[in-house]
Amino acid sequence: MLIDIRKVILFLFVSVLSLSVTAQTLSEVEVTEKMEKAAALQKSGKYAEARAILYEILPSATGKKKDEILFGIPVMWYLEAHGNYMIQQFEEALVSYLKAREGFHQIGHKEYELLALKGAAGAEEHLKKMDDTVRSYTQCIPLAQELGDEATEMEALTKLYKIFYNVGEYEIAHTYGAGMDQLYSKSKDMGLRFNYMILKGDIANAQRKFQLAQQWYRNALSIGKMPEYSDMAYEYVASMKLLNLMTQTGDYDEALKFAYAVLHINQKIYNKDESGYYSAYRGIATLHDKAGREAECFAALDSLFQCEPLYKSPNEIANLYVMRGMSYSHFKHYEAARQDYLYADQVLAQKYPQNNPERIDMLGLLAGIEYQLGHYDKSEDYYRRHEQGAMELHGPNSLSYLRSKIYLANAEGFAGHIEAGCSNYNFS
Repeated sequence: MLIDIRKVILFLFVSVLSLSVTAQTLSEVEVTEKMEKAAALQKSGKYAEARAILYEILPSATGKKKDEILFGIPVMWYLEAHGNYMIQQFEEALVSYLKAREGFHQIGHKEYELLALKGAAGAEEHLKKMDDTVRSYTQCIPLAQELGDEATEMEALTKLYKIFYNVGEYEIAHTYGAGMDQLYSKSKDMGLRFNYMILKGDIANAQRKFQLAQQWYRNALSIGKMPEYSDMAYEYVASMKLLNLMTQTGDYDEALKFAYAVLHINQKIYNKDESGYYSAYRGIATLHDKAGREAECFAALDSLFQCEPLYKSPNEIANLYVMRGMSYSHFKHYEAARQDYLYADQVLAQKYPQNNPERIDMLGLLAGIEYQLGHYDKSEDYYRRHEQGAMELHGPNSLSYLRSKIYLANAEGFAGHIEAGCSNYNFS
C-alpha cells in the first residue's frame, strides 16, 4: 500500500510539474516563432498540428498576435472541414464546420461565421440530417440579411424551398418561395437574378409548363449576353437548359441553335487538343439523328470522333462507337452498326470481363442488330447471354431481367424454337 501511495504522489508531482511548464509564459519572440511554425503546418495541410500550436501559445499572446491566433484557430477548423467535405467525409466535415462556426461567433467575425454555418448545412444535407439542415439554413437567413449577403440569403431560401417542396409541404415551401420572389425583385446582383431565373425555369419544367420554363431560361440567357454582365458560364448554363428543353419538346431545329451556341462556347474555352473542344458535337449529332437528317448526323459524328485519340478511358472510346452504331442502326445501316458494336466491345474487353454491365448491354445491342440482319440464330445466342448476364447482375425479380427474357423469347420464336420461346414467356 505504501508503495502505491508513493507512486501516486510521484505521479501527481510529475503532472503538476508538467502543467507548470505548459503554463509557462512564452516570450514575444517565442510566440512569433511558433506562429510561423503553425502557418507552415497550415500550408502543408496539417491543420490539427497547427491548431495545437495556436492553443499552446494563446495564453502568452497579447495585442494583435492574440487577435490573429483567435482568428486562426477557427480558420484551421474551417480549412479542415472544407478538405473533408471535398473528399466526401461529411461527418468529419460537419464536426469541423461547427467548431469553426463557434470560434468565429465568439470573436464576432460574422462573415466567416456565415461561411461555416453554410458549410455545416451542406454537410448535414449530404448526411440526410434534414431537421439539422433546415435549422442551419434557417439560421443563415437573418445572418445573411444582417451582412447584406443576398447571394447566401437566396441560396438558403432556395434550399429550404426545395426541401419542403420535395416532401410535399407545399404551404411551407410557398413561404420560402415568396421570400425568394421578394429578394429577386429588389436585388441588383446579376448572379442572384440569373440563378433565380434558372430555378424558376426548372420548377416550371418539372411541372410540365414548358412555355413558362422557356421564358425563364431565355430571360436567364439574356443576362449572359448583356455586354456589361457578359459571362460565358451564364450563357453556357442557360443554353444547355434551352437545348434540353427544346429536345424534350421535340423542337429539334430550335434545339440545334442552342447546341451550336454550346459548341461555340466550348471552342472558346478549350484548345483543339482537348476533348471538350469537340464534345458538343454529341448533342448536335443526336438532334440531327432525331430529326432524320442522315448526312448532317454523320458529319457531326465525324467531328465528334476527333475526340477519340484524346480519350484515355476505354469507356469513353467505346461510347463513341456505340453512339455511332445507334445512328447507323437508326438509318438502317445494320452491318456498319454491327461493326461499331463489335469494336466497342473489343475496347471494353481490354479492361473489363464479360460480366461488366456495359458489356452485357452490348450483348443486347448486338442481338438486336443480328435480328435486323436476319441472323436469328446469332440473335438468339446473344439474347441468351444477355439474359444470363442480367440475371447475375440484377436478380430474377428485376425489370432488367424480365425484359431480357422477353427479348430472348422473341428471338427464340424467330429462330424457330417455339417451345423455348413459350417457356421464356412464362415468368412464373
